[in-house]
Amino acid sequence: MFSLAGKDGAMARVYPDWDELACLPTPINVGERQVLDCLATLDDEWIIYVQPRLGLDQPDFIAAHPAFGICAVEVKDWAIGAYRQDDEGRIEMRRQGGWVRTDEAPRYQAHRYRSAIHERLTALTDEAPTFTQVRGVIVMPRCTTWQAKAAITKSAMHDSERWIDVYGYDDLQHDPTLVLTGLRQPVARQVSAE
Repeated sequence: MFSLAGKDGAMARVYPDWDELACLPTPINVGERQVLDCLATLDDEWIIYVQPRLGLDQPDFIAAHPAFGICAVEVKDWAIGAYRQDDEGRIEMRRQGGWVRTDEAPRYQAHRYRSAIHERLTALTDEAPTFTQVRGVIVMPRCTTWQAKAAITKSAMHDSERWIDVYGYDDLQHDPTLVLTGLRQPVARQVSAE
């Protein structure tokens, strides 16, 4: 387990162990490392899973808190101006002075992770969080939140994609709890004592 000291000395628990992160099948990139460093500053009630397997899916991170729920984090380490959305909402990448369509669908990816987490927990326990207590977010560490939202704002989205928030490094660094919960001052959900 690896943690960085957070506010008041609190630390998030990070899995796998720090020394094992270098052995991941897909090494974490610079942007993912920046995101992990920010998430690790959360208090010790947060658990951060790095590249966990969800069936065939593998989100960059899953953050879990007993009172604030669960959040799948999809990191897009895209340079400003290197990617854009076309009029149909498809992601294009700048290549050799032009734009080429990609298979990237970050909002859909984050939604798929969110759904997979909820389905798996619902299958395991009757005390699984509700679907609204499981979030999916996109973090673009090379952008401000304003730039990140502008980069992947679709005029037409599936309803499921509307629930996927997009953040940049400014909000992540300033308030990682906001990124994971969607709230500036989150209130713990009520957990039944039964």
